[in-house]
Amino acid sequence: MPKQLNITNGDGAAELLRAAEIEGEVLPWWDLMFEGPFPDGLDLAATSQQRAAYFAENYPKEEDALATFCHRDEQLAAATSYDAITLWFEHDLLDQLQLLQILDWFATSGIGQGTLSLICIGDFPGIE
Repeated sequence: MPKQLNITNGDGAAELLRAAEIEGEVLPWWDLMFEGPFPDGLDLAATSQQRAAYFAENYPKEEDALATFCHRDEQLAAATSYDAITLWFEHDLLDQLQLLQILDWFATSGIGQGTLSLICIGDFPGIE
């Protein structure tokens, strides 16, 4: 059976994938990328440190933000060991920003011997 990784736009979507018993491991991409600093030219680790510092300062309940980002980044780095990687993202701004960051990482790091696919809805009935 192929080793599958599903990367999605946060904890809510990750829980839905788990509840639907989608095969494989689930990696929620956690970051409100539309707010706070997002410096250009940094690698994922340096960006994560900047973002974690922002969240720790502006969202005191997220005191473990750096640990959360580091764990997420470690899981992404392990993606090259999977046979198949599926990206689950929506059409909205947050999801598209997260998707760009992930695709940028894959563009420089590769996907190993696996395949990379995307499930992304373009619209949703009743939502403009």
